[in-house]
Order: sequence, then structure tokens, then C-alpha cells
Amino acid sequence: MKATVLILALTSTLSIAGGKPDSAKAIPSPPGYHLKLVARMHSMGMFTYGGFVASDYAATDINITYDRRSWGVMFFKAADIYDHQSLNNFSLVLLYHTFHLGKRLSFTPYAGFSAEQCHQIADKGSDATMVFTTSWKPTQRLTLDHSAMVSNLALERNHMDWTNRFRLLYAGRHVDAGIMLWHNNRVFDPVNYMSTGFNLAWSRIPVAPRVMLSTGITALWTVQSSDEVHIPTRHGMMFSIACIFDGSPLK
Repeated sequence: MKATVLILALTSTLSIAGGKPDSAKAIPSPPGYHLKLVARMHSMGMFTYGGFVASDYAATDINITYDRRSWGVMFFKAADIYDHQSLNNFSLVLLYHTFHLGKRLSFTPYAGFSAEQCHQIADKGSDATMVFTTSWKPTQRLTLDHSAMVSNLALERNHMDWTNRFRLLYAGRHVDAGIMLWHNNRVFDPVNYMSTGFNLAWSRIPVAPRVMLSTGITALWTVQSSDEVHIPTRHGMMFSIACIFDGSPLK
């Protein structure tokens, strides 16, 4: 469960200006490669990939994404501003490949390694992980997706965990919105929980060549949990601001 917490903290496809797995409306990729750096500040520790409130303290993260056509790699680092031993101190590296199954349907598997960093560069619990995302776009602005996230695949397989996330996303020119549902099941471990929430953001505000800002709120309710110690049934609202730098080659 603990390693899953780290993976799920990675951001949402609709956490404020997130990385490749979480960008509802990415910057259009020119021919060749696409490079993006996103730095974010949050008013609290909320795991929008996993669907629960992790901390009442402010947090920050940085995300670097490089992709070339359908292949890519991303690096993510999160830090709790006040509590340097909380679960919101970790890093993650993922490789991914997108398979386009027609004009509206795509499937993207991610594989990588997460490092818990509550005490050192890689604490006990650091392990391999995989994410499988299926996305369907009925219109240009609407996206319906499902992500299945499985962690602890190599070093601590006795703690293997599986969480599903479902989202309905809207991406306009500057307005992003989403409705989300999370379910952690008992296939591999005895812990399970269910959460719901929404996101509303004012995004892609140009402030300089290659630089944009985004800001928004995310509300989340954990409505059921079998582990009240680590994932209590509670709610929260997170305010976020992001700065996005597009390092892709000019067209």
C-alpha cells in the first residue's frame, strides 16, 4: 500500500498542469521531440492519482516529460514543504508508449520505479510499478479514461497493490474540468477504499515565450476505507498553481 501511495501521488490526466499521464490538454507536439517542465505548488498534500488526502501541509513538485512520437519518459519529484518524513517525499521515473487504436481510442502502458524518500534517496518500500491507461475521446474537448495502477512488482511482491481511477474530463481553450472516481480493490492485499472528486482549473495562460501558468482547485472525498489509519474517510480542497515551460523545438 505504501508504495502505491507514492505512485498515486503523481499526479492526475487532470491534476493542475500535470505530466504525461495527467495532462488533460497537453501542449501540441511539433514534429520531432516534445520536452516539457512543470513546477507546481499546492496548499495541501492530496493524492489526485490515488484519491485521498495525504497531508494538511503545503507541498511542491516538479515534472519533466520527454517524448518522441509515441514513446516517452518522465521524471517526477514531490516534496512536503514542512514534513520531510511524510509519504509526500518521493521520486518516480516512468517509460511509456502510446498505442492509437483508431482516431478516438488509445492505450498507454507505463513502467518504471518509485523511490520513497522519507529518510534517504531510496527508503524501504521503493519498488517497480506499472500503469495502464485507456482513453476515449468522443469529442475534441471531452475525454473518458481509466487507469489501472499496480505497484510493488519486484522487491516487495507480498505488498502488491491495485488501484483503479475513472475520469470524465473537459479541456477548453483555458478552462479544464473533471469528475473523478477512485477504487482501491482487494485483489492483491486486504486494504480497499473508494473516493470521488472534481477539478476546475484556469489553464494555459501565456506569460512569456514558451512559458504558461495554470491555477485551479481540486476537491476530494474519501467516502469508504478499510484502513482508517493511513487512508481515513475525510475530505479536502486543494489550491494549486503551476508554471509550465515548453522546451520543444520551434516549428
